[in-house]
Formats: sequence, C-alpha cells, structure tokens
Amino acid sequence: MQDAPQIRSPDEYNLKLKHLSEAEKTVIQAKAREHLLAYLFLDASAVGANKLKSDLKDSYTTKHNKYPTKMQEALHYIQQYTQPKTVVPEPTEHLFVQRGGNGGG
Repeated sequence: MQDAPQIRSPDEYNLKLKHLSEAEKTVIQAKAREHLLAYLFLDASAVGANKLKSDLKDSYTTKHNKYPTKMQEALHYIQQYTQPKTVVPEPTEHLFVQRGGNGGG
C-alpha cells in the first residue's frame, strides 16, 4: 500500500499535467480510475464489511493508508473480512451414536 499523498492546490497539479505526454496522462487517468473503482466497490460492499471499512479509515488517519489501489485488492479484503469463521468443536471424551430414526437400538 502507498502512503496518502500530500494535499496540494489544483493549480500545482494543472502545471504538472501540462508538461506530461498524452501517454503519461492516460496512465495517470487509468490508475486514478482503478483507485476510484476499488474505493467505490468497498463502499458499496456488504454490511459484513463494516469492520473492514472502519479499519481502513483508521489506517488512513494514522498515516498507514491501507486502502486498496486495485479492484482485486478490494475484493481480497472483503473476502478476508466477511468470510465466516469456522469453529471446530473441542473433542469430547465420549461420542454417542444413535441408530435408526426412532432412537431405538
């Protein structure tokens, strides 16, 4: 993940964009689009991903930005946070087995 960029004035970005080639502008636009789609995908995700959204917001405010930059990362995060946890019961000393549907032996 990348650190959050410093906030700059729009004029500063416009000056830099004027000096870029069309190919460079296209790459920047594609990356920005991917970032936006990943964010929107997370934002619209299932209710079960509320913890994920909260953790990502916390990471951003502490300058450890962990927001995904690609759709695949967003999907991976959602799967990790919403996947049901498997609980394995502890073994017991005795196992009881019933035979038949009536409980008879």
